[in-house]
Amino acid sequence: MITVQNQNPATEGKGTANQSKEETEINRQVAKFTAYLGAVGFLQCVILFIQAILFYRQTKIMRQHKVSLEELATAAGVNARAIEAQAVIIDGQLKAMGGQLEAIEVCARRLAMMVYTEELKVSPMWVPETWKSASGLFVLQYRQSTTPSSRV
Repeated sequence: MITVQNQNPATEGKGTANQSKEETEINRQVAKFTAYLGAVGFLQCVILFIQAILFYRQTKIMRQHKVSLEELATAAGVNARAIEAQAVIIDGQLKAMGGQLEAIEVCARRLAMMVYTEELKVSPMWVPETWKSASGLFVLQYRQSTTPSSRV
């Protein structure tokens, strides 16, 4: 058995033409989409290149900062050692000043005694004085006095 289909040649031509128009429209949209993808890809390449330049500059700046920070750390160490040396020197000066202060006090006492004795018109004399030291030993020391007594 053979079946015969009614095919209208005019309708057949229209269907092919419609398909052809649809395919052409789809191809245009695909081409447009591909162009957009190409533009986005190119833009990404440009941005990547700019980022590479920025990363290179950042690396260069970081190297410079590393050198600067190393120099600062070295300077801080030198300053710390200088401060320690100054502390030792100041401690020595403090001890020397303590000795000088004692000498000034002795001189001031002697001067006061001289002024005091000049007002009394009496010449000062050296009087022995004995006292007990911190170690428990007795110490004999002489002091100036205008009164010839060991109780003054």
